[in-house]
Amino acid sequence: MITGLSIFFRRSEADSNRCSSFCRAEPNHSAIGPFKVPKYTTMQPKGCVTLRPELKHMRGVLPNALTMGNLFCGLAVCWWAASEFDPGWAPLEVARRVGVEGWFGAGGQAGGGGALGSSRAAGLRVLVSVWFVGQFFDLLDGAVARALKVTGQNGEMLDSLADFVAAGVAPAFIGVALWKEVMPAEAQGAWMLMPIGVAVAAAWRLARFHTEGQGEASQGFVGMPAPAAALWWGSVVWALSETLGLGGVDGSRWLLGGVLAGTVAVPLLMISRMPFLSFKHWGENRTLDWIRGGFLATALVLLVTSEILTGSPVWGALVALTLYPIWSWSSRQHLRN
Repeated sequence: MITGLSIFFRRSEADSNRCSSFCRAEPNHSAIGPFKVPKYTTMQPKGCVTLRPELKHMRGVLPNALTMGNLFCGLAVCWWAASEFDPGWAPLEVARRVGVEGWFGAGGQAGGGGALGSSRAAGLRVLVSVWFVGQFFDLLDGAVARALKVTGQNGEMLDSLADFVAAGVAPAFIGVALWKEVMPAEAQGAWMLMPIGVAVAAAWRLARFHTEGQGEASQGFVGMPAPAAALWWGSVVWALSETLGLGGVDGSRWLLGGVLAGTVAVPLLMISRMPFLSFKHWGENRTLDWIRGGFLATALVLLVTSEILTGSPVWGALVALTLYPIWSWSSRQHLRN
């Protein structure tokens, strides 16, 4: 028995040579006796990935799902706006099939003037709600990707494509539909196609971001970001729904200025090189954080004041969006000084 154990633990000459060379290379390795257990140092590679590749791939599902949600909402807005150039009836029909039309203040079936205006206003609210949910997804997808450390070129490209649809093509469809409704008869015809310039400007803006401004998000945007166009046109649709609920289409004539601003000013600001505030990467510049926090606080005050005075925060939202380029320009001048 003892002979067998000695044979089992006896090292060959080749093993001894290998061990001797290792001992010379590794000072912490002790000599091996007949019954001693070798001591090896444990070395942890630098920058090693603790999660398996398939788990890292699963972490990218959530931000991609949020981006696809933004794309889905943008496509729904395009479809509803293209339905007979009336962005109110198609979303209302969807809400009725789902059984949630009452959530948006829909009246009875279209029969009288009041019910007609109330039902169409409810349809516009459905459209704006879906659109703003998509923009909320767009706000979250980048933050979630950075928190999970799954950022990459594929996600950036997918996000830009979703932004082009939801913040470029969708505003163009909405703009054509609203132009048909609020503009006078002499401004119809080929002039109706002017809001398509929003989609063209969004494509130019996003292409320039990928070629020139990969690092602009933390320092501020060059040109108005594409989602701001979606917020502007969504607020205009929201305002139209409020005027319809109050007294019919004639009450929306004052929205002509909002439609013109969305058709002319918004595309020009998107393709310009004017600096705009970014609301990402907080904590890197204390002065910039104070400036951005001041704008958000001002916007909140405007929303609350509008709700108190008029019963709807949409008017405060329009004022806040109007202040956004002015605040961005003045803040950039302040940072330079």
